Amino acid sequence: MSDEESSKRGCAGFFNLIISGILLVLVLSYFFSGVVNWPEWLQSLANVQLLQSRQLLRPAIAFGETDTAPEEDLLLINVKTKNQPLREIIRDKRVEEQYQVLATFKNKEASDILWEQILPNSQIGTSAHIRAVADQSTVYIADQETLRAYQRNTGEEVWTSRLSDRIDSTCTQCLQLSENGENLLVLSQDRMLYSLELKFGRVTWKKRLNTAEWPGLGFYQSRNRILLTDQTANRPQDPVNLWYWQASAGELDQKTWLSGMKTTDPLWESSGVLYYINQVEKELRLQALLISSGEKLWSSKLPKGLRIPPGFKAGLRGAYRWESTASIFLKMQNEALEDVIVRIDIGSGQAQTLHRSPDQRLSLLGTSDRSLLLLSQSIRGSRKQEIWGLSQREGKVKWRMPLKTSLAYVENTAAIPAQVIRNELVYLKHDPESQVLRVLKIDPENGQIIRQRDISVHPADFRGVLWGDPAFYVSLGSIYAIEFRDLSSRSEWP
Repeated sequence: MSDEESSKRGCAGFFNLIISGILLVLVLSYFFSGVVNWPEWLQSLANVQLLQSRQLLRPAIAFGETDTAPEEDLLLINVKTKNQPLREIIRDKRVEEQYQVLATFKNKEASDILWEQILPNSQIGTSAHIRAVADQSTVYIADQETLRAYQRNTGEEVWTSRLSDRIDSTCTQCLQLSENGENLLVLSQDRMLYSLELKFGRVTWKKRLNTAEWPGLGFYQSRNRILLTDQTANRPQDPVNLWYWQASAGELDQKTWLSGMKTTDPLWESSGVLYYINQVEKELRLQALLISSGEKLWSSKLPKGLRIPPGFKAGLRGAYRWESTASIFLKMQNEALEDVIVRIDIGSGQAQTLHRSPDQRLSLLGTSDRSLLLLSQSIRGSRKQEIWGLSQREGKVKWRMPLKTSLAYVENTAAIPAQVIRNELVYLKHDPESQVLRVLKIDPENGQIIRQRDISVHPADFRGVLWGDPAFYVSLGSIYAIEFRDLSSRSEWP
C-alpha cells in the first residue's frame, strides 16, 4: 500500500471518528441535559432543523394598484414546515411536524418578497377562515377571532383587535372596507356585525342578528349603507327580513325590505342588483332588487317542477351559477333528479329551460360571446367526461371535447378550474400522480384546442386559481404564474 493511499484512509478514518464522536455527544446531551454544560457550538448542533419547506394553503389574494403601489400586490397565506431537532431523531422518538402559518406580501410581477409576517396561533386546518382587504396604506387580515392591520409597504404591525368569533370559511362578503373609507366592517360566524375604525382598530359599534349561522352569506354595501338578511340555516322555512344599516352609526333604518319573505338560498349581488330565490307554494321564483333603493326590478317564475340541487350555493359563482352580460344561467334539478340548465334574461327576468341532461351531471364553466361552457360527467357506463359548448339562446350542444382522464375537485363549486379570458376558454387539469398541470386554451365557439402546455409541478393539493390577464396564478403547493398568451410558466414561488 502506498503512503498516499495510507494517508487517504487515515484521513477518512479520522473524519468518521469525529462524526461518531459528535453523534455520541448529542445522544449524551439529551440524557444528561441540565447536568452537564456543553459548549455552545454543540448545543447549536443539537437544534439543527433537517427540513424546511413551504406550501400554499389557499388561493392568492390580489390587491389593486394605488398611488403608492403602482402595480398589483399579492398576499399569500402559506405554511412553513420543519422537523424536530436532530437529537429527537437520534433517540428514535416519534417526530411531530412543526409549522408556522405566514402572510407573505409580494409584488405580482416580481419574485422578491416585500414583507412577511407570522400569524400567531393560526392553524393549517383553520386557514380557510382567513380573509384580507387593503387600502392604499394598510393591509387588514382577519385570522380566527383576531384582526391585524399591517403597513402595506413595510409589513409593520399597526394594531391588533380581537372579536368574539371568526369569519365563516365559505363567506365571500364578510370582510369589507366601508364605502366612505372610514371603517372596517366584519360579519362573524356567530352573526355579529362589527365596525372598527381604521386608525386604531377600536370597535365603534357592533350589532347581533338573532339568527343561526348561514354559511356563505355576507353583506353588501350601497350609498354608505349595509344590506343583510336574517335568514337562518337550520330553519329555511322561517320568514326572512332584509335590513338596511347605517354604516357610520350602526343604526337600523326604519325601512325593512320584504318582511316575511321566505327564501331557499343565500343571496348574491351583481352590478348593484340583489338576486335571491324564494319559494311561493311549490313554485320557485328568482327575484331582482336594486340595492340602492330597494326597488324590485322583476320577479321571475322558474320553469315548473324544478328544485334546488344539493350543494347549491348561488352566492358562489361557479358550477351552479354563471352570468353573461345579458343572461343568468342556473343549474337546477327536475323531479327525476336530472340536471337542468335554466337561462334568465337579466333585463326582463324571463326564464326558460335551456338544456336538460338525463345521463350526465353538468357543471357551469363560463360564457363567451355566444356560447355557454359546461363540464359533462356521465353517471352511467364509462363515466366519461367532456367539455361542451352550448348555444346561449337555443341550448343546442354545438361541440364536445372528450377529456382523457378523470378530473379532480369538480365537486368543489368554487374551484372549477376554468375561465373565459379574451373570449377564449382556459382550462386546467391537475394530475397528482404524474405531477403535471395541463393547461388548455380552447376556442369556445367550436371546441378546437388553440394551445396546450404541460407544466411540471410539485406534489401538492390544488388550492385554486387567481385569474387575471396577462397572467393568472395557480396555487398548487407553490404559486405558478402562467402567461395567458403562450401558457408558459413565467415564475414560481417559493
